[in-house]
Amino acid sequence: MFSIPLNPKLSHNQFNEFAQFVSDHKSLIRDVYFTCRIAPFHQDAMGDVFTNDTDDLIENAFIIQDKVGVQISATFNNIQVRPDQKNLNELIKNLRPLYERGLRSMTIPHTHWVMTGQLQHNFPLMEIKNTILREVATAADVAKQAEAGFNYINIDRDLMRNQDELIKIDKVRKKYDVKIALLANEGCVGSCPVMAEHFHFNSTRTDGPQYFNDPISRVSCPKWDIKDPATPLKTATIAPWKEDWDELLQYIDVFKMHGRESIDQMSSTMDIIAKYKNNEEILFDDFNGYINSKHLEGKPIKAWRQFIKNCKFDCWDCNKCDKLYEAKNGKQQETLQGLIADSICVVYLD
Repeated sequence: MFSIPLNPKLSHNQFNEFAQFVSDHKSLIRDVYFTCRIAPFHQDAMGDVFTNDTDDLIENAFIIQDKVGVQISATFNNIQVRPDQKNLNELIKNLRPLYERGLRSMTIPHTHWVMTGQLQHNFPLMEIKNTILREVATAADVAKQAEAGFNYINIDRDLMRNQDELIKIDKVRKKYDVKIALLANEGCVGSCPVMAEHFHFNSTRTDGPQYFNDPISRVSCPKWDIKDPATPLKTATIAPWKEDWDELLQYIDVFKMHGRESIDQMSSTMDIIAKYKNNEEILFDDFNGYINSKHLEGKPIKAWRQFIKNCKFDCWDCNKCDKLYEAKNGKQQETLQGLIADSICVVYLD
């Protein structure tokens, strides 16, 4: 049920440890996706992962598939690459050796290319995924992607808090017989207003730092984290209870895990999967630490946990996360009962 990243900056020893982890948890891992640097894709939406050692990265991926026995998936997610026939021809030419070697899954950024049927004709056994950067946010969007020819669809990360739409997406999933994946642990704030610009910054980068190492990024994520202590409650990361992850499997097939551009994030992904395999109640140590340090245990966090399943990240019209944080920190004790009452109503109506 997990699609996990192969970080392109691993040392030899780190890669061996990763390969062993994949082997130990292969019953839970659907595929390992990797950055693939073949023309016309010379840059990546992650920016920071750009490397000249493309052959080594591809070799590491095939070691996972050939020796560990877990499918690999090539990632081409630069939506800034022009979706013309010339670039499609170049991709088909350069992809063929990988296909002949056994590559059977890839992410493609352009619906145009999939609709032509040329990829399916040249690579008939290839699973074709869309990129999450296309923000497939409704059941109608999913249906259009399926009709275009994608057989594995990454839906928008914000849908983790939109149970109403997930119910409809499940109907599309069954009608079109497609796999649905949800990015589970990216950690970005829900409905981020600068995410598209962030990825554009990285995808078009030719020199200089990637987004988070550039001063321009200081107006977004770092600022929010400092100014709003309730930010961890508002991020597009699935709540850390294993039960909540299992509940989402009513509507989706795969949890896409984060970590291609960050070794620390990849380690966090590995830790989540290990805890899931061990059937632990809480999957994130960091979030659990936050809950304990802010004294949010008990009924308040349970009420919040229920409410966010369908809050749709409508933070502009909601202050439940702020109420939760403030109530347990002695600022608005009177809001606590209101938060719990709201959650009881949600449960009753469901």
